[in-house]
Amino acid sequence: MSQIKKICEDVAQWVFHYRNIVLASIVAIAAIALAIFNSVMLPDKVGLNMLESGNFALLVDKSLAIWGSLAITAFCLLLVLISKKVLYPWLISLFSLVIPLAIWVMNLLG
Repeated sequence: MSQIKKICEDVAQWVFHYRNIVLASIVAIAAIALAIFNSVMLPDKVGLNMLESGNFALLVDKSLAIWGSLAITAFCLLLVLISKKVLYPWLISLFSLVIPLAIWVMNLLG
């Protein structure tokens, strides 16, 4: 029983020591999954900045919308990896995952 407790403590210490990498990898996997989802679900021309009339003020290629949202999330993850306090940059990177979902919803409705 003591050996199992020691292994659990070692794993917990390792996860705490490398928490920025663990947390960043979770967000990176989710961002890649959302990019794959958007590459399948979005039309060839993606509308951004929906007007009150239901039209879009700006149309961009699907690849630009996907890579742009991935770039924003990657920048946030870079901040997670280089900062000493991990929680706030990680929360910002977590909220950056809303961008691909918002693009998908806007183009689903529009």
